[in-house]
Amino acid sequence: MYPSRFRYEAPRTLEEAIAVLAAGEGEAKVLAGGQSLVPMMKLRFANPALLVDINNLPGLDYHRTDADGTLRVGALCRHATIEHSELVASTQPTMAAAAHLVADPIVRNRGTFVGSLCHADPQGDWAAVLTALDGSVVAQGPGGRRTLGIRDFVVGPFQTAMSYDELAVEAVVPPPKAPAPAATSSSSGGSATSPPPAAPWPWKPRAARSARPASRSPASAAPPSTPPRPPSRWSGRPLPPRASPGPPSWPPPRPGPTPTTAAARRTSGTSSARS
Repeated sequence: MYPSRFRYEAPRTLEEAIAVLAAGEGEAKVLAGGQSLVPMMKLRFANPALLVDINNLPGLDYHRTDADGTLRVGALCRHATIEHSELVASTQPTMAAAAHLVADPIVRNRGTFVGSLCHADPQGDWAAVLTALDGSVVAQGPGGRRTLGIRDFVVGPFQTAMSYDELAVEAVVPPPKAPAPAATSSSSGGSATSPPPAAPWPWKPRAARSARPASRSPASAAPPSTPPRPPSRWSGRPLPPRASPGPPSWPPPRPGPTPTTAAARRTSGTSSARS
């Protein structure tokens, strides 16, 4: 299936992109990575009249930290950039642990972090991660910039709180919170400090399983004993013992022709000769 007809615009500045979105009057869609939008257009689940490509906008492919440790991710920062970033690994371990689980390498090379948030797919990964980290999204429109918390930004499946003439320019992740102080308890005039909880990361390996007994080789294995068979109930004579099972042979022997089949072949050959 092919997408329906649409108009394509590739602005060069952020102000031009916002003006094009405003002129679209709600019938425009923003194209950053396109890994979610393009498949939906091919299936005609999305039918925008105007496609605004923002890949030519300068200065939106960044990810950096402020002096207080706040992480800022630009609208054109790819999943793969976050996955391999030493800055993200050292400042936001939760994001670093989730980055390699997003979709597959092809999608991570083209898809963008902010674009995934704006797509608002209920099965998306980054919206859940940003919710856990209490992050926010910065949107810019004709009236300037405003910051929306991720809980207010996503209002439903595939729905956000942005206006049709606004563009999400960056995502903001606050610095990790310091661990809570250990709880103290006092009894009989003394004080005791409870031990801190175990760190969830890195995971400790499982204890080694108990060694299994070594299996005997076929050569050293004793042949199974064959119990004696009862006498035949027809003649009363004892039956010969069953042969001990041996190792299976491969390929298995082909069964020979049954007497009925052999007789049918001889009959067929005799009839052919007579005719």
